[in-house]
Amino acid sequence: MKHKFNLKLNIKSIMLYEKLTQQSFAMFEPTLDKIIPLLYCMLVANNDSYKETYEDTVKYLFSNEK
Repeated sequence: MKHKFNLKLNIKSIMLYEKLTQQSFAMFEPTLDKIIPLLYCMLVANNDSYKETYEDTVKYLFSNEK
């Protein structure tokens, strides 16, 4: 099953990122441990129907299931 999601970097996604990580976005460095939470926040901020938690999303992304 394919899904289409909007991923936009906007103020809402930045605010969610700062709340989730407890770090200022001004100090953002593009490492894997920072990109994954940013992508999650972009997903949540721009897709009202997406209701999964960060933890569940990460588990899903890194599971062996297709």
